[in-house]
Amino acid sequence: MKNNISKPLFWSNTFLACVFSLHLPAVHASETNQAVLPAPLVSPKQDSKLDMKIQNALNQNTNGVRSLLSVTANIQLSSVPDDLKQQLEAMHVEVLQISKQYHLVTVRLTPKSDLEALKKLSVVLYVSQASPSSHYVGKATDHSVSALNVDQVQKTLPGLTGKGVRVGIISDSFAHSSGVRGDKTTPALRKAGILKNAKNQISGDLPASVELRDDANTYSDTDEGAAMAENIHDIAPDADISFYSDQASMLGFVAAVKDLCKPRSEGGAGADIIVDDTMYSSAPFYQPGIINEAIKECVASGVMFFTIAGNDSERSYEFTYQDIDTSTYDNHSSSSDGKVAYGYDFHKWPNGSAYLPVTIPAGSHFRAVLNWNQPYISYQENKINFPLIDFDMYLLEKDSNNNVSVVYSSLSEQGDKKYNDPYEQIWYTNNSGSSKTFYLAVNHWSGNTDVIPQNLNVPVKLNLRFPMSSDNIKVGVDYNSSMMYGHAYSEGAITVAAMPWYGSHPYVNSDADIFVESQSSKGSASHPFYFDIDGNYAYSTMKRPSITSTDGGDTSFFGSDIPSSWNVINEPDGLPNFFGTSSAAPTLAGVAALLKQYAGSDASGEMIKEALLSTARDIKTDRGSEGWDPVTGAGEADAQAALNYLKKMIGKD
Repeated sequence: MKNNISKPLFWSNTFLACVFSLHLPAVHASETNQAVLPAPLVSPKQDSKLDMKIQNALNQNTNGVRSLLSVTANIQLSSVPDDLKQQLEAMHVEVLQISKQYHLVTVRLTPKSDLEALKKLSVVLYVSQASPSSHYVGKATDHSVSALNVDQVQKTLPGLTGKGVRVGIISDSFAHSSGVRGDKTTPALRKAGILKNAKNQISGDLPASVELRDDANTYSDTDEGAAMAENIHDIAPDADISFYSDQASMLGFVAAVKDLCKPRSEGGAGADIIVDDTMYSSAPFYQPGIINEAIKECVASGVMFFTIAGNDSERSYEFTYQDIDTSTYDNHSSSSDGKVAYGYDFHKWPNGSAYLPVTIPAGSHFRAVLNWNQPYISYQENKINFPLIDFDMYLLEKDSNNNVSVVYSSLSEQGDKKYNDPYEQIWYTNNSGSSKTFYLAVNHWSGNTDVIPQNLNVPVKLNLRFPMSSDNIKVGVDYNSSMMYGHAYSEGAITVAAMPWYGSHPYVNSDADIFVESQSSKGSASHPFYFDIDGNYAYSTMKRPSITSTDGGDTSFFGSDIPSSWNVINEPDGLPNFFGTSSAAPTLAGVAALLKQYAGSDASGEMIKEALLSTARDIKTDRGSEGWDPVTGAGEADAQAALNYLKKMIGKD
């Protein structure tokens, strides 16, 4: 009965073609698995203050026509003057968020933006493309009410409804779509205010009033935030709900955390519990980022925070660099033509080749992200701890004559006084109409190859992962690393994995029949962080996920109805089902709201967290294993057992 839901498309092909491609000259190779390319790959010269993706998107596209796209960008700053917003707006640069703490501003650039004037601004260090956010996806009832034993809690304590508890939600949007918004819905589209007369309020699937702190996201209209709220409302119908859009940027997410976490007496939402369903592919893998820091501070103030494990299964590979040809090194002197790579410093994959095969079926989407253990420069206030090792990544293709050409490449420059993070990314959609095999190549450009310069006892590590790629992509390595990254590893947060309600108690015949979602991301018992937020060497490890909750419950508008071919009890029922860790996390947040109401001031968020984790039902079958494991964490949440544990903790038993 496991589901096999196709993942939604998170990008447009037009945008990818414009922003992420570098079409380089073809080179000939007698065999595609040869060790070294016989002719150089040449990239265009990069602007000293603009990353290549910004240049491609806002200068000329392949047809020589000015791009009509807007691009969200991060601007690293040496300082943040008080009139920065006015200065940028005078250059036709739309300001989305400003952080004085991190000397960073997130903006929207369009063809009208005066990039030359922007680069001449004395405080501007570097402009790079911002990573967009990704979301893992009354009359509609969440089956988790039974799966998590919430119905047992409701029988013994019918007054436990979440009353007096406020849950904050961070997602893409809340009241944009026709599934939520009706003719009499207020406030106006993308405006803040108290939501009234939404379709799912009228149907009883949401509270009569929902506080929209911010719903101005212009990048998404899916209203996944409203679907999350329906999950919470089914379990804790009297809980207050506040929503803040992630604004499709990391600074926007940080703003959401700070607003929801701030007490109402100080102008914030005053949430007791916060839950999000957002990930950013460019978030640091080997150190905490700005979202991790915001969540850490929020949890320290007493607020519970639930976040998602993600929906990317186990597609992550960690490796140490091995030079394909130790006898020859590329000439890495500066060139007016840009980077020139001969292939002698390509990484040698386990197959002994410089080329890692990637099979992409027709119509499928491929995304590769490369990180290595060097500090991120973007989030440092003083911008002094630069990443001192530079790797690049290519997606290669061969024709029937074994001519090898570059389909896409990611060639950001890292090094001293260079403001790119240790991060490369490739996106590709196979629109050819037939399955094709491509090849990934990772090239060492500069810096150490064996140990990191910040600590000569620590080896260079690289992580290659494939977030939001289609399920049918085949890559020629055995995955061996955490697929969780970014703020899934936030100190104090509860990171939630997913299992379908019909694969959990009480919907299976025995413990042996329990199963988790195949797409729920695998974590780690000891995920390494090598640096702190300021780029200083500071090694630590973290264990995630925390716990597993259920997904796949009904909503009034979001998702798709379970088909009859799955043979799921009482399905299809005419209502869409909401799958993914994006559903599992708010479901568990609803359980926490019940526990919070019961305990009141007698229990802290940490005590409620302890009750949930200590009473989780171990998942030993399918992708789980006995005890804590990197797929299911402590196991399946049990609301009744957690309540009983909490009673003993606070002396109410």
